[in-house]
Amino acid sequence: MTAFIIDQIKIVSDYGDSRILPIVVTIAFLLFLVGERYLKEAVVLLFSVASGIYVTVLKLLFKGPRPPFYQYNPYIVGDEFSFPSAHVVFYTAFWGYILYLTFKIKKLPLWLLLSIRIICVYFITLVGASRVLVGAHYIHDVVAGYFFGAVYLMFLIGLETVLRNIPFKSLKKGTKHKKQY
Repeated sequence: MTAFIIDQIKIVSDYGDSRILPIVVTIAFLLFLVGERYLKEAVVLLFSVASGIYVTVLKLLFKGPRPPFYQYNPYIVGDEFSFPSAHVVFYTAFWGYILYLTFKIKKLPLWLLLSIRIICVYFITLVGASRVLVGAHYIHDVVAGYFFGAVYLMFLIGLETVLRNIPFKSLKKGTKHKKQY
């Protein structure tokens, strides 16, 4: 493998291992969504972060063993289990929902929408290979991660559909939430 590919694999895996970067990215998107009055979408984005709870329950349910050479973190509940890959579930749900939003929100410049789409696809597609190549998962863990991540993503889109029919009040007193797609 070339050094460039190895670096990309490390970047994708390290992003999910970091506790700070996902928080910063989530806050940035939330500030944009709330600032632009996409309140329902902001609520759903928060639910995408909760995929960590969902995948922890799945890991505790299936209890799939890690590859023998992987050193898990005993301070993270479920980290000793491999099935399904939490990174893949989170990336599919979080980045998948942001990708979905780029097709709904039309008021951003096209170059920005395309840039966000490329970033989303980059993370979603590379996370699976990166988790296998860093030795944290077996291939079936990653495939299951994409499946369970897609299920969670469908839940998020369904939640947004339900919320769409519920009137939200805007952050400004006395005004209603208005979509500006």
